[in-house]
Amino acid sequence: MPLIKNFLLACFFFASSLLLADMPVIDIKAIEKAGIFFDGIVELPTKNMRALKKGNRIAFVSENGRYVIKGELIDVWQKKKLTTIEDIKDSVSRLHFGKMVYDLKDLNSFTFGQGNKAITLFTDPLCKSCKGLLKALYQLGEDYEVTVVIHPLLGKESAAISNRLACLEKSEKERRFKQSDFKDLLSKPLCTKDTFKKTSILTSILDVHTVPLLVAPDGRFRYGIIDDVASFIQGEG
Repeated sequence: MPLIKNFLLACFFFASSLLLADMPVIDIKAIEKAGIFFDGIVELPTKNMRALKKGNRIAFVSENGRYVIKGELIDVWQKKKLTTIEDIKDSVSRLHFGKMVYDLKDLNSFTFGQGNKAITLFTDPLCKSCKGLLKALYQLGEDYEVTVVIHPLLGKESAAISNRLACLEKSEKERRFKQSDFKDLLSKPLCTKDTFKKTSILTSILDVHTVPLLVAPDGRFRYGIIDDVASFIQGEG
C-alpha cells in the first residue's frame, strides 16, 4: 500500500512538473528511493481516450481507434483505482477535492462557514459575474464550508492582484473580496510565497479555463452564472 501511494504521488507531481517545467516540484531521487523509476516518455498522438465496456471487461481506445490500452486505470487525483464504468463516469464528471494530494486551504484561498458539507468556488478578483455567486454562497446557511480559490484569468492586472493577495491573511483576503477592495494592492511588492505557484499548478492540472467555477459537496461542478445556487448545491438544479 505505501508503494502504491508513493507511485500516485509521483505521478501527480510528475504531471505538475510537465505543466510548469520551471517549478522544482518533482524530486527524481526521492521518487527513485520509493522504488519508482521513469525510464522514458513517449507522447501518444491522441487527444482523447474513451473507456469501452464489454461484459466485465473495460478497454481504453484512442479517438481514432488506433491504440487500445488494457489494464488498470488509476485516478491519480483521487488516489483510486477505477475498476468499473461507473467509477470512470464519476471520475470524469465530478471533482472530489477531499481525496486529492493538495489541500485547497493551502492554496491562494480563503474559507468561510463551519459546516460539514464542502463547497469550492474558483474566482478571479476582477470577475464581475462572480460577485453575485459569492454573495449567494454566504446566504446558504451553517451546513456548509466554502473555500474560495483565487484564480486569475482576466489579464495582467488580475494576475498582479492575485499575487499580492497570496501574501495576505485569510481574513484579509475575504474582506477584500467582500468589498471588492483591490486597487491599492498593485502598489505593494510582489508576493514570493509558494501558495501563488501551487495554485497555478492545481488550476492548470484541473484545466480551470473559466470563472466562476462552482463545485458542489458531491463533486458536481458548473462553470458560469448559476441562477439558483441553493438548488444546484442540493442537487436539484
